[in-house]
Amino acid sequence: MKNKRIIIPLALLTIITGSCASDSHTDEPQIEKTPIETEKTVASLEQDNRLLESKKVLEKRTQIVEGLCTAPILCKGQAVLYTDDKGKLYYQKDKNTAAEVLLEKRSVGNNIAWSRDGNLVYFKEKTPDYKIAIKSININTKEIKTIEGYPPLTDLESLTISDTIYYIDSKTLAVKAKYDNKEWNISDKNKSGNYYNILTSPNNKYLAIHFNTDVLLFSTNGEFISNLGTGIATDWSPDSDYLIGFLDHSTDGHSINNSEIIKFDLTKATPEPITSTTNALEMWPTFKTKNIIVYADKLNKGLFSLEIK
Repeated sequence: MKNKRIIIPLALLTIITGSCASDSHTDEPQIEKTPIETEKTVASLEQDNRLLESKKVLEKRTQIVEGLCTAPILCKGQAVLYTDDKGKLYYQKDKNTAAEVLLEKRSVGNNIAWSRDGNLVYFKEKTPDYKIAIKSININTKEIKTIEGYPPLTDLESLTISDTIYYIDSKTLAVKAKYDNKEWNISDKNKSGNYYNILTSPNNKYLAIHFNTDVLLFSTNGEFISNLGTGIATDWSPDSDYLIGFLDHSTDGHSINNSEIIKFDLTKATPEPITSTTNALEMWPTFKTKNIIVYADKLNKGLFSLEIK
């Protein structure tokens, strides 16, 4: 059980101290808290608990990259890929190696992926005629190649998992799958388009697909399973049991004043908080290992790793 601070009004503390110091009874009336005082005390305790939890999270995490980093953040073992606020793509081999610019003067967007052998990074780039080209870059030789035959809104992560391509139809915004010459619908037939951001599970059984502000769970054969709740999912756990993501909040509709890391459980309709901090803006988490995540903190400007249960 967590320790809680108990706030006692000074007048009441005087009564308690006096009664303990004397064996005689007192006829002074006991001072009772008003509903407003009780409400303030509960709110104060809740705030103290949140500050304590926030402090624990910030003390447990480790900064691995300094500076303003944005999505995407992608880990493969010790190696980390991330973009800065200018759209440059960085590659850091391990914690003992300095980060290097992998792609400069290119905006890779929020959809990159490792190849299966870990030697290539897939990314997307706008062509001079405003189309989207899917390309790869070799992290060792820096050679860039264009990959032909894939729809422009392909989930690049699916290329590292299976031979089936999962993508969003650029005209209808429906989710589809393609294998050789076969194509089939994934997205719910009862809903129109406006799907975005597909995440293919490592075991190739599930697709987490964003629709408006919700994350919907489908099987890869097109069966709708459930609504996992509100937020932005960013990565699957290595065992495909759940997803992590984040939920941000804005009071004015423009600037973000709070953002927390959340967990999407496949059996629940409401995401569970992983962090609850008062002085951090945590976004774009990804798995480094089964029990360690890496995420960006836009307020404290850096990438941080955190061990989770």
